[in-house]
Amino acid sequence: MSRYMCVEEGLGERWVMRAQGITLSHEEDGEAQEGRGRVLPSWIRRRCMGISIGATGWALLLFYLVYEYEEYGSLAGLLAHVGNPNPIPMAFHVMVFLAPAISMFFGYLTEKKMALEHEVRGAKGLVHSIINGSADAIVTTAKDGTITTWNKGAEELYGYRAEEVLGRPVNGIYPEELKAERRKWQRAIADGRTLRNIPARIYNKKGELVEISLSLSPLKDESGAVIGAVGVSKEVTEHRRMEEEIAAEKIKLESIVSGIGAGLSLLDSEAKVVWANEVLQDWFGPLENIRGRRCYELCNVKDPERECAALRTLRSGQVEHCETFAKDRNGVGRYFQLTTAPIKDKAGKTVQIVELTQDITERKEAEKALREKMEELERWQKHTVGREVRMAELKKRIRELEAEVERLKKKRGR
Repeated sequence: MSRYMCVEEGLGERWVMRAQGITLSHEEDGEAQEGRGRVLPSWIRRRCMGISIGATGWALLLFYLVYEYEEYGSLAGLLAHVGNPNPIPMAFHVMVFLAPAISMFFGYLTEKKMALEHEVRGAKGLVHSIINGSADAIVTTAKDGTITTWNKGAEELYGYRAEEVLGRPVNGIYPEELKAERRKWQRAIADGRTLRNIPARIYNKKGELVEISLSLSPLKDESGAVIGAVGVSKEVTEHRRMEEEIAAEKIKLESIVSGIGAGLSLLDSEAKVVWANEVLQDWFGPLENIRGRRCYELCNVKDPERECAALRTLRSGQVEHCETFAKDRNGVGRYFQLTTAPIKDKAGKTVQIVELTQDITERKEAEKALREKMEELERWQKHTVGREVRMAELKKRIRELEAEVERLKKKRGR
């Protein structure tokens, strides 16, 4: 297994790279550099290397010139010797004179090579920082299924430290009931396919059941051949629990909404139907037929601007009420009482309306019957009162006549 090691300036850490250059672990810079002294920045080291190689060539040329000058005793003799047409000395002279240029060229190549190596090390360090800084568990495996990368997120999710799992089969961290699923995943990865958001249940080191969402992707080399896999997983136990609670609350709410015996609808800022419960749909038709229609069209409000509770709520931002008469989809006439309440945004603007539609037909019919009885009672009372008045007048007249008769009797007796 190949290994790569570098010191990343400014990070204070030594990255140990394994398995096709993927970071597995890190050590403190003090441990990596123990007994080696302070490390200069890489650009200074590269520049010093190039200068030293070029200086070596120039020093060789200067030494040669000084030696030749002393050999021939004068500059003229040296030049004459340099111009000697003998091919062997001439080739030697050319090599000596080109030595500085050759040295500088090799120094340039060395500097470039070191710069590229530094960039590669920096890229690997960046990859390590990204992997280890991720809150999700990131695990890479070789083609044979052995674990090659285990980041901090994996340690927190699964409970195992990197030293406990690196080099071991990845199947060991999954429960027995996932073996069949694992084989399907392995076949998909071998085919170069990516799997996203796979729901799975695992047990961490403590034996606790953890629900995760797993995504798998193949790792490929330069030729496109699959050489391993990378898995990214995150715990969704709390998320699933909240989803189950929300689903239960939704069922409960739907039961309440369906059981209230009244129509309930959600209107937008133009008083158009967005949603309606089953009761309202039983009256005015399925949701796909009434969605987008204005509420006062369903309830046959004759003067919407003045009578429609929803429009008044949009204007006032308060709870409003109104009553209307309309025929349902079966042609049966019904009296409805509409109550509308605003739903406001953070700025206090009404963006939606909840409308409660109650069938008050029975109440209206009862009120009508009561009115009719009251009118009949009033008529009877008027008739009864009139007869009593006439009886009182008649009794008064009889008493007057009786008094007159008595008076006449007394008069005759005299």
